Amino acid sequence: MPYKADDRYETPGGAEEMWRFMDLLKFTHLLETSSLWFSRLDLLDDPREGRFTNFELQHVRASGELGEVFFRAAELSRRHSFVNCWFGSKEESIAMWKLFGSVAIRTSA
Repeated sequence: MPYKADDRYETPGGAEEMWRFMDLLKFTHLLETSSLWFSRLDLLDDPREGRFTNFELQHVRASGELGEVFFRAAELSRRHSFVNCWFGSKEESIAMWKLFGSVAIRTSA
């Protein structure tokens, strides 16, 4: 599916470099299928990934009953959301290498 711009979101300029760090198995999958692997958001190693920050959570909960409904819906949606994570930087990151694997793809957005 080709990229389609959406006015609700800011699209990075063409000069930004993006990195995708992965293990060899995911890289092999990418080459064999010509497709990216998307992980279910609630199954990522970081339990805070895709959740409200503490500041956002205070604001949502201060909204009363409607805020609580919104919070519960956001938590439920994590089971139905899939992500493919990229790292925006002009330089590679030793920390990302250590965390995510043996292969890196670098591209401009």
